[in-house]
Amino acid sequence: MNKRALVLCLVPIAWLALSVAVERATGPFSPFDPDYYYLLSSLDLAELRTIGTYHHPGTTVQAFGAGVMWTVHWWTGETGGIQQSVLRHPEFYLQAIHYGISVVVALAILALGAGTARVTSLWLGVLLQLSVFLTPVIAAETIGRFQPEPFLVVTGLLFTALMVMFSRGEPSGNPRLATAFGLVCGFGVATKFTFVPVAIIPLLLLTDRKSRVRFGLSGMAAFVLFTLPIANSYTKLIGWTANVASHKGIYGGGEPGIVDLDAYLRGFQLLFALNPFLDVVIVLAAAAILVAIVTTYRQHRSWPAGREFTALCATVASLLLAFIVVAKYASFANVSRYLVGSYCLMGLTLWLSAEVLGGFEVARSRTVRWAVFALFLLPALPRLARVPAEFANQLQVQASARDHYLARDSDIIALDTEPFSSFARIYDTGVRSPVHALMQAAFYSTQQVDGLVAAYPSVFFCLATCTAKDWATTTLISVDASKTYSAAEIAARFVGKMVLVSGTPPTVQVVRLEQ
Repeated sequence: MNKRALVLCLVPIAWLALSVAVERATGPFSPFDPDYYYLLSSLDLAELRTIGTYHHPGTTVQAFGAGVMWTVHWWTGETGGIQQSVLRHPEFYLQAIHYGISVVVALAILALGAGTARVTSLWLGVLLQLSVFLTPVIAAETIGRFQPEPFLVVTGLLFTALMVMFSRGEPSGNPRLATAFGLVCGFGVATKFTFVPVAIIPLLLLTDRKSRVRFGLSGMAAFVLFTLPIANSYTKLIGWTANVASHKGIYGGGEPGIVDLDAYLRGFQLLFALNPFLDVVIVLAAAAILVAIVTTYRQHRSWPAGREFTALCATVASLLLAFIVVAKYASFANVSRYLVGSYCLMGLTLWLSAEVLGGFEVARSRTVRWAVFALFLLPALPRLARVPAEFANQLQVQASARDHYLARDSDIIALDTEPFSSFARIYDTGVRSPVHALMQAAFYSTQQVDGLVAAYPSVFFCLATCTAKDWATTTLISVDASKTYSAAEIAARFVGKMVLVSGTPPTVQVVRLEQ
């Protein structure tokens, strides 16, 4: 491996190292939403069934999960069908998917660096690779998560590479470039609709009609191709999207209307407060655009030309559109994840800003250009300096969560061994466990309900908070929530062999009806 290739591999290796560190800190314990929903939808696809989760659409995520499931199931050589294997060991499969996602993101980082280095310089390639570290949100929503955001990062990085190619001499009418933009954007929108603000950039950059038509056709073809698993749910998808757009609340809730103006303005302010570094990037880019316009008009009485200027204007328009769209959901606790696709453009925006300003320097030397770029990189340095501390804090939080879940599962795992393997397992409504997550996700992936019942025939849930003291009056439901039982019925069915999993952290205790 030559030095150039080694340098380009540094950031991807750092990403993989961080992924391993986070996985070891958290252990094989995944958040319920939306990881388990995508897990069961991936299982739907792996079994060539109708996919339950179609809302984002998220089909690229589910296709990847299905591929990992088949690979892992084949590799382990486990007897029995893939359905029972996944349902009995959901965290094992989720961990395999998490590692697979980390590898895919690392490969996208490497592709961005290599593509940029080929058309510009090695060090610009490395700087753009570092975009994934400019905000901890990217890592938090990517590492150890099975959701669309990791694939939005992949798409954003590939899109950045295409933007560099456009800015560095690829003709705007190049059919291959227009097609590449369309394929990447089609993939991104099929992954999650929040990529739409990024997808408008090629429409602003491609100047001739043929290129725009090619972009549009290739984008639609890619979208249809990557959403084929939910082709029979297109009507539902359109209805859900229209409902979200036509109501003031989040996810189609609230009164009819696009937005509540007062709430929207408060959300817009909150969104800017939550993203200080992205705000700085947008302000600096706007300043560079303003300088370019004023300088060009004073010198030539014309509008600025040049690819970097056009690309910067389109990118800033995309970032602002993303803010406008996402501001409606600013009251949502995890709203920052809706901007993941836009976060990936921050490094590109800084570089384009420096290039636009550098083009108006009296001296056109390479030294001056790098000096201007360094000036625009300064705001990023405090952000980068805080990254290690923020990730260390994140690992500490995850380690605490791991210890909590280990304490929980040390008792629960013992229930799968003698003498408890024949006991009925009763979960209090407040206990969050993998089987509880599977039950919730099965409401969307209804194709897995029968398999879930077969995998957990002795698991039941309390309809309300239950303890050993009020055991006689407890109402229980089956794992598919289709039947209700009294405590007496369960006691008779399992000859009094029952354990109750309740409390925070959960504890396991043997219960009897007379208690």
